[in-house]
Amino acid sequence: VAPGGTLNICKVNLLPHSVRHIEQRYANVSSEGTVNYISIELGARETIINYLTDLSGAESKGHLKSIYIGNEDRIIDLYH
Repeated sequence: VAPGGTLNICKVNLLPHSVRHIEQRYANVSSEGTVNYISIELGARETIINYLTDLSGAESKGHLKSIYIGNEDRIIDLYH
């Protein structure tokens, strides 16, 4: 994210139960920049997600809002 900039990432996953979903999300945020993640994970038998945000400048920010629904034999593995 450029100095003073804002990046908004909103992602909704509704996958079939038979799927293994693996994802990595990365942002490098410069001074006074902001990254906003919104994540809604509603499907897949296995969900593995890694969030990595480098706050590389003064007053840089990273925000995460997420919804995960687990039921039955669903596996959710998060790394923030």
